[in-house]
Amino acid sequence: MASLTRRTLILALCRALNHAVILLSPIFLVRIFDMTSYGQYREFVLYYFLITGFLIFSVSVNPLYFIAKYPDRSHQIITQTALVLFAISIIGVVGVYLARAYILARTSYDFITPLILYIFFFLNLEYFESYSLGRKRSDHVLYYSATRALLRMATIITVAYFTRSVSAVIWAIVALEALKCIFMLIVSRKLFTLKLDVQLLKEQVRYIVPLGSANAITRVNSDLAKLVVSTTLGVNVLAIYSIGNYQVPVIHAVRSSIMDVLFPEMTKADEMERMLMWKRAAVVLCFLVFPVFVVFFWYAGTVIVTLFGEKYINAVPIFRVYLTLMLIQCFDMAIPLRAINRNKYVFFGNIVHLIVNVSFILLTFKFLGIMAPPIAYIVGFLLFTIFLAWKVLDHYPLSLRQLVMWRKVLTIVMVCLISLPILYADRYFDLHPVVKAVVFSLLFMGTYLLILTRLKIDEVGIIVSKFMSRLKRSPK
Repeated sequence: MASLTRRTLILALCRALNHAVILLSPIFLVRIFDMTSYGQYREFVLYYFLITGFLIFSVSVNPLYFIAKYPDRSHQIITQTALVLFAISIIGVVGVYLARAYILARTSYDFITPLILYIFFFLNLEYFESYSLGRKRSDHVLYYSATRALLRMATIITVAYFTRSVSAVIWAIVALEALKCIFMLIVSRKLFTLKLDVQLLKEQVRYIVPLGSANAITRVNSDLAKLVVSTTLGVNVLAIYSIGNYQVPVIHAVRSSIMDVLFPEMTKADEMERMLMWKRAAVVLCFLVFPVFVVFFWYAGTVIVTLFGEKYINAVPIFRVYLTLMLIQCFDMAIPLRAINRNKYVFFGNIVHLIVNVSFILLTFKFLGIMAPPIAYIVGFLLFTIFLAWKVLDHYPLSLRQLVMWRKVLTIVMVCLISLPILYADRYFDLHPVVKAVVFSLLFMGTYLLILTRLKIDEVGIIVSKFMSRLKRSPK
């Protein structure tokens, strides 16, 4: 447990730094570019995110599962992963080139050439994190991801500041991905082998196809709203929507870190132990996420205006809607199914999500306008989670009452509600909005933590004691 906690903390730090760095880029860019230019930058980001997310098809994460399962066959796993990534990068390049006229008819400017190059460089050799996690080297992920994110942010901001050119920024991003490929070729030279394992490749494909299909649909789901906004309302509205779409990065980092570290352990555990690990992780996530949701929902206007400026104030309602995603994601029902290689249900669940998403947008866009896509996404994601929960109950000897540690989760909710009047009291103090948000958020968090630690929830106690022991060992 100590090793698991340590690796989770390291990976959480890594992801938090990574996402914080990613969040810093738009904070600077909205001050360097006008709204139209920033919208054009987000237009390019939208297309490369959508296309690469669809094409990568979970190929890059399959080493996380297979290295944990077959630690003595890592060379074949990595070599075959690299070959599959190369094949899909070629498919992507050819596909974008053939569809260039269709894309150009729906975009505000021509970025086809850098888009093609970005797709090729990004997709190739994109497996370092899952390889390192499969070998339980979360420290390597920390160094790699943090360096990559810092370089990306520094390059984007520097090029934007000195050139004031969206095109120059895009080409700089392409150059960084090319450098990543060179670095990975150097790092991977001893991992490649000429000896392929056909049976292993078939098993990899059986793992990748359902999970990859699900993730591809997930990416379409998450970017569909931006695509609708971009093509119907223009790049200025896309700029506002992109700001509202930003989630709190640290929470996403913690959630993904806990699940990525836990996943290899779950693949080796028996049914009851596997579900116990997952349920305890869900309690930890609720403990960390619920109070942060309350604070950011309450001070959404202050967050948006402080970080991005008054001109993006219309992003606040969108930001609040997307914040609710944090709550649902605490219960990642896909993990228990992935651990027993039942990825087909994740695929079917994403189909349900896509159908709900598209239907809701088509039916309500005329009335709700820019708010239709975020509400559609949340409704679809909630139904997706319910569907997966049903399938978890089908494959594990559990009742609905045993699916989640409901008493502990409801206790966390109640403590959040009990602490809420502290935030309400801020209206009686005439302070600068940022000072007010910081002071009352800290008071809320302190009260929440003080009450919850007195209630003796095991999972909370482990996290708090681990954090306190780290503080005591840190140099003074």
